[in-house]
Amino acid sequence: MNTVKNIKIATGLKRIELGNENFALLQIREVLKEHRETLINRLVLDLGTYINYTFSTPATRSQIEAIREKLIDLRKSTLSMPAYSDIINEVLENETTYVRSEPFYHEINAVIGEALNPSQLILVK
Repeated sequence: MNTVKNIKIATGLKRIELGNENFALLQIREVLKEHRETLINRLVLDLGTYINYTFSTPATRSQIEAIREKLIDLRKSTLSMPAYSDIINEVLENETTYVRSEPFYHEINAVIGEALNPSQLILVK
């Protein structure tokens, strides 16, 4: 028995069939990755303004470039299934799911925050 699931993301409505569970999870991951890519693509267009607004701090040109590179790396990376398990479960349980952007921005903001305030290595004698 195949069940069709509708997933609403930033680029529109995506439909997946849940015939094989492993294949369904792969499809869901790809749809979520597309959503994250779209958010990052929009964000890097005016990254300085986003950083200033979200983190209440202006970033230097070099910080913006470094953050842009980190976000591009994130955009290309595989989506962490455990980090998005709530969304995946919601897709599996409902016929139609609207994917909220907040969990993706949490991941994006973690990358930006680390670049703005890198952890400092402290050597203890």
